[in-house]
Amino acid sequence: MRTSALLVALIVVLGGAAPAAAQFPIFDAHIHYSRPDWDAYTPERVLSILAAAGVRRAIVSSTPDDGTLKLYEKAPKGIVPFLRPYRTRGDMGGWHSDTGVLAYVEERLKRGIYRGIGEFHRGARSVPAGPRG
Repeated sequence: MRTSALLVALIVVLGGAAPAAAQFPIFDAHIHYSRPDWDAYTPERVLSILAAAGVRRAIVSSTPDDGTLKLYEKAPKGIVPFLRPYRTRGDMGGWHSDTGVLAYVEERLKRGIYRGIGEFHRGARSVPAGPRG
């Protein structure tokens, strides 16, 4: 009798468990919507893909930043805009020493919508030569 009661309890508990995706919303913390993507996927298509996957909110950063703005304008409650310090992919190696990038970032930040800055890279190409301390 005791075994059957335990079995019934397990069936009730485990049988009623919903998948994690149904219990908790998904927040994607790293999406890019950069220039090459714009021709393949409209903002509406990107947002429908995210919705179909159960993603309610997503941090988005793009090169150039216009991709982030395209998504944010369509879904400001679902898109968390982050600003990458790149006008083009060519900025990735030397953004930190290019005064034009600083002006670009300062101008973009005036929009007041960004919740972070990044992703940015500081790779081997851009590390100053010399001894490490």
